[in-house]
Amino acid sequence: MEQKLKTLRKSSIMKRKEIEMYYRSKYFSLFMNGYEFDGLDYQQQRFLLSQLWERGTIACFILEGSKPISLLVDEDKQDKEQGELILTPYATSKFNIYNFPEIVQLVKLRGVDFIPTTPQRVNQDVVLGWGHSSHMPIRNIVEFYIDKITEVEITARMNLETHKLPRLVVCSPEDKKRVEELMNKIQDGVPRLFLEVSDIKAIQNVLQSGGEFIVDKLFTYKQNLERELMTILGIDNIGTLKRERQNNDEVNANNEEIDNGGDCFVDEMKIFCKQVSDVLGYRISVREKKPRVEMLDTTEEDKPVDDTEEGEDK
Repeated sequence: MEQKLKTLRKSSIMKRKEIEMYYRSKYFSLFMNGYEFDGLDYQQQRFLLSQLWERGTIACFILEGSKPISLLVDEDKQDKEQGELILTPYATSKFNIYNFPEIVQLVKLRGVDFIPTTPQRVNQDVVLGWGHSSHMPIRNIVEFYIDKITEVEITARMNLETHKLPRLVVCSPEDKKRVEELMNKIQDGVPRLFLEVSDIKAIQNVLQSGGEFIVDKLFTYKQNLERELMTILGIDNIGTLKRERQNNDEVNANNEEIDNGGDCFVDEMKIFCKQVSDVLGYRISVREKKPRVEMLDTTEEDKPVDDTEEGEDK
């Protein structure tokens, strides 16, 4: 019995991990596919975004010896003469009075020997960038919602399981025959059942057995959680709403929240790109792959829909 309980508990834990992995992969992919950097190749861009997801920040520097000494470079060749940009994690050694890193120690990845091991000065030797205005890892923001969504998924599964069970009827031996007759009438679809007062106690368990079906309510709640998370990530989620039930002001309010959420990401990335260009002399820029949502025209008042037959004829 104890071994069986351990097996069931292990299966439950594995099922929870599968749900978490699904939603983690879903929103990681959405974030990774949301931005594009000009000046970085595919590997650099993927590494940059994955570090912002996992750590929330990253450091970069120009590889020593990769930038030509001569300043007499043709403008057409300027892009090729910027040197090689190296992206790497870091650990902060010293903060300034405003709680920003001032001295950092670069993390040596994969045993490479070209990453400096000496302390690096921020905005002189290296440039730091963040992926969100909170300076938190993007994963931390998403995990808060994934925990909630996972709980909803598990609750919905449990609710479905209760409706897979056969109807359990508890009755005394003397009431068994009357209860069986009642159950047969119910299964036969008899529209009206006339009972005596003495039958109420016998059939009470029949009437009260079975759990309430709440999967539809849980699904709506899960939709709201995902919509809120996508708003924070700056992802258009107006398609999950029923437009006919919203006026232009409500849609615009939702669009403004989405824009504000997206600005928390793209504004920090733009600051990072500007500092890379100004400090390291390496031109880089970022843009969102999908255009921002557009505000609807609210100059004209929303006209109510006439559902009458006369309105349809008109």
